[in-house]
Amino acid sequence: MKTRILLLLSVALINSIVFGQSDHFIDLTNHNLFNHSKTGFDKVLDNNDEQPDPFVTQITNNRDLQDLWRLDSTISYGFVTDFDSIATNRRLYTYDDVNKTVEYTEITLSGPNSTWVNTNRNLWYFNDENLQIQNIQFKWTQDQWIKFKKIECTYNENDRPYEESYFTWDTINEKWLGNTKVEFGYNDQGLQNLLILYSIDAYTNDWVGFQKYVTTFNEAGLKETETIFRWSIDSGSWNNFERNTFTYEDGLSNHYYDFWDENEWKQYSRTEAFRIDTLTVLYDTYHFENDSIWVFNMSYKSKIRENEYGDIVFQESYRSMNSHDSWIGEVKFEKLANEFGQVVSNINYYWIKNEEWSYNVKFQTGYDEHNIPFYSSTSIWNIDENLWTMEKSATSYFKNISAINETNNKNCSITVFPNPCKNQLNLSIENQNDTAIHFKIHSVTGQLVDEGSVSSTNTITLNVEHLDKGFYLIQIDNGKTISTGKFMKL
Repeated sequence: MKTRILLLLSVALINSIVFGQSDHFIDLTNHNLFNHSKTGFDKVLDNNDEQPDPFVTQITNNRDLQDLWRLDSTISYGFVTDFDSIATNRRLYTYDDVNKTVEYTEITLSGPNSTWVNTNRNLWYFNDENLQIQNIQFKWTQDQWIKFKKIECTYNENDRPYEESYFTWDTINEKWLGNTKVEFGYNDQGLQNLLILYSIDAYTNDWVGFQKYVTTFNEAGLKETETIFRWSIDSGSWNNFERNTFTYEDGLSNHYYDFWDENEWKQYSRTEAFRIDTLTVLYDTYHFENDSIWVFNMSYKSKIRENEYGDIVFQESYRSMNSHDSWIGEVKFEKLANEFGQVVSNINYYWIKNEEWSYNVKFQTGYDEHNIPFYSSTSIWNIDENLWTMEKSATSYFKNISAINETNNKNCSITVFPNPCKNQLNLSIENQNDTAIHFKIHSVTGQLVDEGSVSSTNTITLNVEHLDKGFYLIQIDNGKTISTGKFMKL
């Protein structure tokens, strides 16, 4: 029987810092790029993930529908003392609305003389639906921009990702060389049920599939099986490789892992879940030994608390190697929110030797009076001095653009509630006449995401569960007047 290594993955927290905007344009002309106080809450935060998209680069002001904000530049800071920092990185963004491109140039403080030098450049291309179709990355080398990497994206008729192809630039032959391609497929439920990985054949220079993932779901949309196939050059076909099977009971998932050997599926490991209390779940893992008996491997237990929107705001997880007799901390974090449910602090912990948790890293986000995130910072816990030490911060600056003309007729005004909303959006319409109402919902980039007609009434309820999280603009047309409102989908 093949030798297998069981890899048990503990839950990892991925913190993404989102873009936001201030309620006024900040002129960078007189801004000191070299010094920045960590109490600078007059600024706008940067997500720092090198992946701007149409939504975050054009943002609706939360007070006035006509105010759209476009990302102008981002600046990252590193702290040299507890209170002072120095700018280490800056990006400048440019936009071409005709050719639908977004580009940023990145400069970094470098060298003994602290000189700003070019480092990276990114160019994004978008289609008419504001979906990214190409990204080209450049590196500054020998006083010129040299192509470095490229990503190409295609979409199906429902604007879902179909293919993503990755290339690197061959500087000697001056051409793009394919690295990897990913193909996606979807079932009738709209769930991704297929993923195929490709690489370039060295002899034919064609894309050749080497691994395939096929997933099945039950009627509730829960994953039932995930089968992994490997391409066989000898047989010219996909061969079974690994399989994951999931069953559900009491809202918990049990996991079984099999591998393909000697023309049959063979059991290798399983994980069983048990609910300890309303927040805590115990996971016992086993491996199948000598093709005959299940042997206990280790246990995990995890306490998770979610907010009303289903987001995890607290997790505390442990593992035990000896059947629940002693536990070692694995993961712990907690997110603190303001009165609007927005995360203002994300604290991560680590397990120390004397069987207790200690602070590790803290991510903070500041919001302006309109509940828009405008500042982010990262702090590291100094266990010797028993205090938080600021490590870095990030800010962004936006220019105001007037991309949408709002017509709020005083004879037909609307009130949108609840705002933010989750699944349903209510519209209260004053002085409404007897004509039918036509509505359109646009993203802040102008993409039409929903429209329809409803019977005339003073209160309308719309289902917005299908919309992605973010800001939206809704237009109401009763045949005589057009009114516009805005809302946030959680």
